[in-house]
Order: sequence, then structure tokens, then C-alpha cells
Amino acid sequence: MKALIKCHFNYLINKATLYILILVIFISVFTFIVNCTALDFSSDYQENNVLYFQSTFLTVKTISVFLSIFLVCNIFSAKNDQYYYLITFYVSRIKYFITKLMAVFILEIIFVWMLSTAYQFVGFIFYPKYLFMRNSLFGYLNLSLLMIFYGLAALLFYQLVNNSYIIIVVFSLYIFSMIINEENNDVTSFFNSLFLYLDENGIFFFHWYYAIMLIFLLFAINLILYLSLDL
Repeated sequence: MKALIKCHFNYLINKATLYILILVIFISVFTFIVNCTALDFSSDYQENNVLYFQSTFLTVKTISVFLSIFLVCNIFSAKNDQYYYLITFYVSRIKYFITKLMAVFILEIIFVWMLSTAYQFVGFIFYPKYLFMRNSLFGYLNLSLLMIFYGLAALLFYQLVNNSYIIIVVFSLYIFSMIINEENNDVTSFFNSLFLYLDENGIFFFHWYYAIMLIFLLFAINLILYLSLDL
């Protein structure tokens, strides 16, 4: 299985992926530095630490979701899926699908770890009263779940439509979830029951248990579609 995941990585980390990863990391670090240096050092340090997280998390969350959608659609595109016919003599279709998603998820987890580390590092360097907050760590852990969810959601639509423009559609659904959550009503609750929403504090609208349940549900649906459709 390790060899197969490594094979997927070779196709996942291409020039386009590397350029986008570098751009996303640069934007994130730039956001950390700008928002950290913009803090009023004369204000309460606890409030500043919370403000630093909230002011940066929105940008980081948004570009991370876009990255996840792009990665999944990119690796399952026809261009990056041609090697399937070279290895399926030795690997089952289900194993191929699972390990391919595992490669994406591993990269996303590494990416979130890098973001969390950069967030802490910038805080320690640019704000003398920076405190490590456990809530911020949980926020980034939840971000990894959000990325996995929207990656699987993009894959579901991509399998049904088989068009790269689905990236825009799924990302628009994420943007819509941010807009609709400006108000808390029955419509908001219903939408959040279908599409995960993570607030500025890194907390899901519902419990993170519910997020994991939706992720497993999406994974199962995607697997059934992949085994039944000829992409």
C-alpha cells in the first residue's frame, strides 16, 4: 500500500500543484504577519491572541478549502488518471481509489500542520505576549476535517458531471455557506447539515462528530459511484 500511495504522490505533486501550494502558503504566512503586526500592543493580551486567530483564520480557511477542491479534482482528472490502466492488473479498483484519496488526505494534513506551525511561529516572533492556545490547535484540526469534506464533496460532483468547472461550483457553495451563516435561522441549520461550516473560532456549527459522520457518508457514496461509473 505504501508503494501505491507513493505512486499517487508522484502524480499528485505536479507543477500546477506545487505552484498553488507555494502560493497558498505564501498568502497564509503574509496574512499571519500582517494581522499579527496590526495588533494593538497596548490592548489586553488575551483579547489580542483571540483577535490574531480570528483575523487570520477566515483567509486561511478559505484558501485551504479551495486547495482541497483543486487537489481532488486534479488528481482524479482524466489527465492524471491515465496510469490507472498500467497498475490495475495488480491492484483492485477499490484499493486504487482508497489509496488515491489517502495520498490527497496525507498532503492536506501535512499542509494544515505547516499552516499551524507558521501561525504559531509568526505569533511568537511578532507579538511579545503571544500565548499558545489549545483552541487554535483544535481549530486547525477542524480545518483538516473541513478540507477533507469539501474535497469529497468536489469529487462527488466531479464524478457526476466529469467537468473541471465543478471546482468553481463547489467553492461557490462554500462561499455561500459563509454568507448564509451571517444569520442563524432554520435555513442556516438545514444548509449546515448538508455542507459543513467552520466559524471564525474554528468551531463547527454542529459537533465535530457530525463532521466525521458526513465525511464517512461522502466517502461511501463516492466509492460506490467510482466502482459503478466509468470515469
